[in-house]
Amino acid sequence: MAGAAILRSLATKTMARAQPRLPSALEHHGRLPTSSGGLWLSRFSTSTGGSMPPVANLRGPQTDIKKVRSGSDWDRVKTAAIEATTTCAFFTVVGGVIVIYGWVNPALDRINANLEASNRLDMEIMDEIKRGHQRIREHCGSSES
Repeated sequence: MAGAAILRSLATKTMARAQPRLPSALEHHGRLPTSSGGLWLSRFSTSTGGSMPPVANLRGPQTDIKKVRSGSDWDRVKTAAIEATTTCAFFTVVGGVIVIYGWVNPALDRINANLEASNRLDMEIMDEIKRGHQRIREHCGSSES
């Protein structure tokens, strides 16, 4: 059931990313008027069916993901942000592990040791109270007879 939901989700995302196609009868005109008769739509902007223009990959396959794809400042900012996010995530995880094992666990061990010592002291006090009650019962029981 979950697998079917994942497949539906992937199919929906794939269909949403696909570029729409024009019907082949309208394709040779290059432009279509809108229903309102106002603006013109480009050849590959809306509708379904027909064929897509060939995609030209002029730069070849992208093998280096760290290389800035174009010379624009925005692409440089995006690349720097991706690298900074990865570095920040790494140091956050490492820092979290250090804090947990270096500060939290020893503090919990100290608290646990204090609680155990307190419980032992409470048990000793309770035993002393029980012995005192027993002595009083023995003393009161022997003096009444």
